Amino acid sequence: MIKEVIRLGKQAKCPHCGSKNVYGISRVVGYFSRIDNWNASKTAEFKDRQKGSYGLSDSGGPEKAELKKEVMHS
Repeated sequence: MIKEVIRLGKQAKCPHCGSKNVYGISRVVGYFSRIDNWNASKTAEFKDRQKGSYGLSDSGGPEKAELKKEVMHS
């Protein structure tokens, strides 16, 4: 059984095993799309996107939100 951890943001390598055989996905207008399938202009647009914070820390200030979802494969 393989256990995956999905994180927000583009990752250079797998946080579990260190493999560089990874790919990014992005939600575009309601559906998910693999970034490596995009054309050059869409890839450039992705690099220029503004990243935001969507959570609050205990001190009341913003903190970076991180998605951690465990996916089990058999």
